Order: sequence, then C-alpha cells, then structure tokens
Amino acid sequence: NITYNQLVKDSKPIFLTSEEQALLDKLPHEEKSIDALVLLTQLPIMQLNVLLTRLVLKKVVKELPGKLYKK
Repeated sequence: NITYNQLVKDSKPIFLTSEEQALLDKLPHEEKSIDALVLLTQLPIMQLNVLLTRLVLKKVVKELPGKLYKK
C-alpha cells in the first residue's frame, strides 16, 4: 500500500493499492469522460470503473455529473 497525502490536508493518510496509485498517476487534472480515460489508461472499462469507484470513495478523485472524473 502507498500513502497518498498530496490532496488531503488535515486528515488521516489515505492508503492506495498499487493499481489505484498507477491510475491516479495517469489521471489528468482536467475533467475526463470514462471513454477518454479508457483510451488514456488502456485499462478494460470494468477494471477502470472499479478503480475509479474506489478512488471516489476514498475522496481522491471526484465524479462529476455525466460520468466525468477529475483529480
């Protein structure tokens, strides 16, 4: 597990799996659709969906209306 502290201040460290960290490293700061992220990451959509959901639940990534994602 890897500690992710960069986006979270004044709270406990967030522990990410190596897969979550790898995806986070590839995510741009601007909003991207799930389709754009599939092309960018080359991950199968089901795997990408699982990872994004975990990152959203950990509050490291934001899900915006229209299935857009942003760091």
